[in-house]
Amino acid sequence: ASTSLPLDATSTPADMDADLTCDALDSDRDGDNYGNAADVFPDDVNEWTDNDADGTGDNGDTDDDND
Repeated sequence: ASTSLPLDATSTPADMDADLTCDALDSDRDGDNYGNAADVFPDDVNEWTDNDADGTGDNGDTDDDND
């Protein structure tokens, strides 16, 4: 299902990565080449994994293995 309003001609569905596939149907909505199912951060193009499960993506985490 799309987030657009079918009776409003100016309403368009969200397309975060501008790939012309609405986010509701897009298998990689942030366009980082990591599918939503495998992407821990499906709405952040700069993050996709969190090895230490602390809620901070590995790219921005200064201690991504919690040692």
